[in-house]
Amino acid sequence: MMSNNHEQKFSSLSTRTLDIIDEIVTVRSENYTLEQSRLLTAFTTPMKPIKNKINHSSSGRSPFQEITSNQKLSQAKTPSIYHKYHQFALYLIMYQLGTTLKVELTSKKIFKYTPILATSFRNTSSPTKSPAKSKGYLKSLREGKITGLLSRKYIHTKFIFKNGVMEAEVKCLQMGPQFYRIVWMDQNQIQDSEDPVFFQVINETTTKLSNFTIQTILPNLVKDWESLDYDAYHICPIQKTSHSLYAIVDQLKVEHNVQMKQKLVFMDIVLNHTAIESEWLNDEECVYNENTVPHLRSALDLDMELVKKVQKYDDIAKVIQDFRMEEYFQIQQDDVFVEDSDEDNIFKTPPEQQIANYILDNLKDEGIGRFQTKVDLELVNEFLASNKLSKNKLSQAIHIVNHRQLEKSKKFEMEAIWNTQQQYKNSQEIKPYFIKLKNWYAILNGYIDNQIPHEDMATSKNFYYLRRQVNIWRVVKLNYGDNKHDYPYLIQRMTEYIEQMSHYNGLRLDNIHNTQFWVLKYFMKRAREFNNNIILIAEYFHATDQQELKLRQQIGVNLIIKELNYYCPIAIASRLIFSQKDCIFYDQSHDNQSVVQQHGPQHLLCLVSVLSFSDKTKGTTKLVDEFYDRKINVAYETLKYPTLKPEIRKLDKKLVCLKYKSDNIYQTAILKGSFDNWQNNYYLKYKDGYYEHQFELIVGEYDYKFILDGQWKCDETQPIRNENNYIIIKEIQVTNSLQFIRKINRNLPLIYIQYDQDYIIITRSSLDYQDNQVMIILFNQKQIELELIGNIEQIEYQYSYLYQTNKLLSQQNEFQIYEHLINLTTNYCKYNKNIINIDAPKATVIVLKCQGNESIQNLRNYEMSQEKLYQILQNQDKIQQLDQQFYEYSIQVPKFIRQTILQTNLQRMINIDVKDRFEHILNIQLEYFRKQDFKQYKIRWILISFKPLYLLNNNFQQARDILVYYSKYFQQGLLPTTFNPLRYSNRDNSLWWIRALRNFVEITNDYTIIDELKDKIQEIFQNYAQGVKYKDKNINIYAEKDASLIQLQLDEETGFIIGGSYKNALTWMDYIGQSDINVGIPSASRDGAPIECTALLKLSVDFLYKLYQLGKYSSDGIKYLNRTITWKAWSDFIQSHFEQSYWVDTRKMSTDDKYARRRGIYKDLYKSSKQRSDFQLRPNAILAICVAPELFQKQKATLHLAITETQLISQNSLGVSTLDSIASEYDGCYHNEETQKINTSKGFSLYNGCEFVFLLGFYLKSLIKIHGKEIQPEIFYAYLKPIRDHMLSSYTIPEFTNHNGQLCQHSDSNSIVSVALIKEAIYDYLNISK
Repeated sequence: MMSNNHEQKFSSLSTRTLDIIDEIVTVRSENYTLEQSRLLTAFTTPMKPIKNKINHSSSGRSPFQEITSNQKLSQAKTPSIYHKYHQFALYLIMYQLGTTLKVELTSKKIFKYTPILATSFRNTSSPTKSPAKSKGYLKSLREGKITGLLSRKYIHTKFIFKNGVMEAEVKCLQMGPQFYRIVWMDQNQIQDSEDPVFFQVINETTTKLSNFTIQTILPNLVKDWESLDYDAYHICPIQKTSHSLYAIVDQLKVEHNVQMKQKLVFMDIVLNHTAIESEWLNDEECVYNENTVPHLRSALDLDMELVKKVQKYDDIAKVIQDFRMEEYFQIQQDDVFVEDSDEDNIFKTPPEQQIANYILDNLKDEGIGRFQTKVDLELVNEFLASNKLSKNKLSQAIHIVNHRQLEKSKKFEMEAIWNTQQQYKNSQEIKPYFIKLKNWYAILNGYIDNQIPHEDMATSKNFYYLRRQVNIWRVVKLNYGDNKHDYPYLIQRMTEYIEQMSHYNGLRLDNIHNTQFWVLKYFMKRAREFNNNIILIAEYFHATDQQELKLRQQIGVNLIIKELNYYCPIAIASRLIFSQKDCIFYDQSHDNQSVVQQHGPQHLLCLVSVLSFSDKTKGTTKLVDEFYDRKINVAYETLKYPTLKPEIRKLDKKLVCLKYKSDNIYQTAILKGSFDNWQNNYYLKYKDGYYEHQFELIVGEYDYKFILDGQWKCDETQPIRNENNYIIIKEIQVTNSLQFIRKINRNLPLIYIQYDQDYIIITRSSLDYQDNQVMIILFNQKQIELELIGNIEQIEYQYSYLYQTNKLLSQQNEFQIYEHLINLTTNYCKYNKNIINIDAPKATVIVLKCQGNESIQNLRNYEMSQEKLYQILQNQDKIQQLDQQFYEYSIQVPKFIRQTILQTNLQRMINIDVKDRFEHILNIQLEYFRKQDFKQYKIRWILISFKPLYLLNNNFQQARDILVYYSKYFQQGLLPTTFNPLRYSNRDNSLWWIRALRNFVEITNDYTIIDELKDKIQEIFQNYAQGVKYKDKNINIYAEKDASLIQLQLDEETGFIIGGSYKNALTWMDYIGQSDINVGIPSASRDGAPIECTALLKLSVDFLYKLYQLGKYSSDGIKYLNRTITWKAWSDFIQSHFEQSYWVDTRKMSTDDKYARRRGIYKDLYKSSKQRSDFQLRPNAILAICVAPELFQKQKATLHLAITETQLISQNSLGVSTLDSIASEYDGCYHNEETQKINTSKGFSLYNGCEFVFLLGFYLKSLIKIHGKEIQPEIFYAYLKPIRDHMLSSYTIPEFTNHNGQLCQHSDSNSIVSVALIKEAIYDYLNISK
């Protein structure tokens, strides 16, 4: 890309902002085909601006605007935002090689001197050295010759004034990562357009990669290169190796002759390690050891001790404990008595602790030797002076440091013991981490589970090798140093290696998350110098979206590998495939377990079908097509690939399983039939309620019967004729390979996807919507009717997995491949026009050719025809009143049909008062929900609904069981959000659990549950005190990867729990953007200290204090900074800081109040990352009033509730709005479709304006908490009138509505939490009235 000097020069320029520019900058690209234009469109979806540093253009047009020859693309609002977009968007803009970019500036006044378009394109005609700065460089700048300051290695173009605009042109002549900046002179200073605009230049082959499936092969296992029939291959290392293909002995010696003609070939590149047998390692100390990284001395010493002294498993703990690891981390000092601090703030850090914290942050020489850890006293004295701290506390501080270091080393020690023991169990020996070479030691390379990408695990101060966390490979980790000059021999050798491999079409970068970033950048730049058309694929695990983007921007990686091996069910894998771009998706990679072994052959068939029909580049591994069910060992495998030819043939016999359904146990169970003229007895096995026998039958019709304890019987569930069961075996067409599936996609350009937990529908369309290819994949047995937009012309394919035969397809010394058959003549569907009925007994794939029309974007799932509904409803003779049976049925029926058909039947209900009937319906609904499996609902909804759902109807045992069941899933004090998948992306469920537990104890007076759960209870609050740092493994598939980290900590200034980030949504407002323009962005991140979470915390510590006073709970508080904070002290501290932290006074009280658009309210958040969010009017304060009313002053709470009612509740509202309408994010209507607005597209307004019904229950409860008996019945029930009217006509309460109670078809029509909170509000009112 650039020389270091060139980069430094740009870096120095980028510190200046573009505040002076408010002009329009347009980027135009020429020479685009239609395919290329669509590609560009797909990659230029704007993200929400991160920061706006520039004034808007007075013309109303966008300062940056990207346009193809025929199509206007997405716009960013300012040059600064445009650049930020390119830094933070998920995808990178791509241009075709040879494209001419035109950058236009529509101002002729702002630049006094000619601006320059500075690019990263190499100037092949320029001299190799950059010119030195001349003494007259300032004069040359004033004359517009700014290019004299820029490296001549790169192309820089002047802007020319033409037709009222200033424009510059540059042609994309080189592939790979590129960028440009606008540079100009102003007031004798160089100015530039801040961050560079990154893009990538690709060739025609790269644009067509989505049409390919790349198959991975191990070159040492190939017998016949001519038999390989894929169009593209990834080939594992072909160099001379030792025990593994990835243990390369000599990078410059090729051992396997690859014979690939007219195929795309991607070669594996291994940069971060080499085989221990590599003799060249003795020529330069380009390794990691105690000389090159001094703190590895501790790891080396421990490694030598373990290798020397451990003879058996039981020796491990003793050897590591006797090693006294703490001596490598402590400062020598005599014991010092530490006095307790007498600070008023119970959470404030004492002076000695502040000093200790500073010392800990500035320690030197940890791990280099025993008692060699040092502290710079000069720096410490400066810290003491600047913070006005006494030197008398220094001795105490060092004692605290040593105590902390002791705790850290003991933790390291425990980890080292556990990790070593686990490794010993697997190998029955101590695997050394270091190897003795001829002249020095060297550490071995490996990997760490969930490793941070590009963190050098050898130099990291996390001491991974000392903690024995590295899963070792028997290869030496290479040390490139900090730049290319540190180890010149290594750089030269690996450059030759890269040059040798760059003759192929592409490179696959192995294990790059463990490779220094500058190393990747340097060598890939060299690879492009050797082959400008080279394509890069990278293995890059555990990376965030931003890290992946950086890899594309600066390394120029074209495809990042995503592995689908472990994704189950298929629906999850499907969402991953269609939610990401610039990736290659492997149905199975070569170094992971077989999909068949993990999930079975039907799963693999569905997975390959979804992947093959996608618009993504596909990856697979040799033998996956043949359903091979073992993992191939890349290190020790000696068997060869068999030469297999996929074939399609007719099958004249079929494997069948004849069954007799019975719950009875028989002494003898025999099958007899006409398949052998009734001669033989076939003894049946009992399995899962069936007596069964499996065997092969040739084509024909057969009668059969069962003899059970001597009695001849037919299975009444199977076809019967002439008093016998019978079966017809028809000739079918089969294939023995998945390869045909990979070729059925006609690659139509437009794609639409519908997801369901049981199936997925993928529609590929032509640009005019007239030609459509539709794939329907049913993941398991399913009977369903679907309506497609276009009429079905024909069924192109219909197939399902049949079975594995006993036929062996391989020969001696080859992998044992048994034949698996796919049935190509399944007949599980019927269609009429655009309606298709499917009745599939197993996982099935159907590919259709359909007529199209322009309504295809409205593709939807058809659930049931109106005629069928009418027929079903008319047959419900037993529906005479609103009983449980009717309710369970009616909630499945669309409202408009239920009203027109059932109105007369429902009027036959007992004629009771409207209010009583309303509450009667509520009770029936609650009873229905109570009988459902609670694990299917969000845990938060169950806990919020806990009291009316289980306690008010005396279902105490069920309530107890649920609380105990939930307690089994705590992780670092966090309770899951959902069970399927098991997801922890929340911060408040633990506190809602405490609230439910308190309600249980108060109503049942059963304190035994407290004793049973006391450890779980204490775990919650002790984790809060110590700080929570938990990585959720199953985050929302649309969320960014770094949103998986849940971080919470105790705020010493207030006693609140603060945390979260703007990238995750950890409260009940947890929607993550799913549209191209808002994907990964939380609609309401609510980080900091949400007001309802603070109230829940107050309720919880008060509850524990009460239990402690009653003698029902043994702990009096939490441990914090070596002292105990009692529940009472913590509660009082929260109380004393609540009003000043959350109340927005009617007068402006501080500079922070500039964000307040309403006054006389309680803030929604405290200390959030986006300060304006603190001051937004949201409904969460009413939740806080309900759970901890003692925090609120009545007069202020009354004012807040009044403003809430006037601004968040409309005349016909069934619920409460989630956001004040004056907020810029507000939209009162839920939009399920793609829109051009970031705050509405794909449901983004769910928590930014939609009205949730359960909030009305909380609002009424908060009125009761504040006003009590002052509320008159007619006023209370007036709030409920819209809900009552809706419920008496539809018999359901939705989860949310649009503005002013307008029903939303995308809402859950009947919500457990809505029903429960309305019921609880009525209960509270009736209770306080009595």
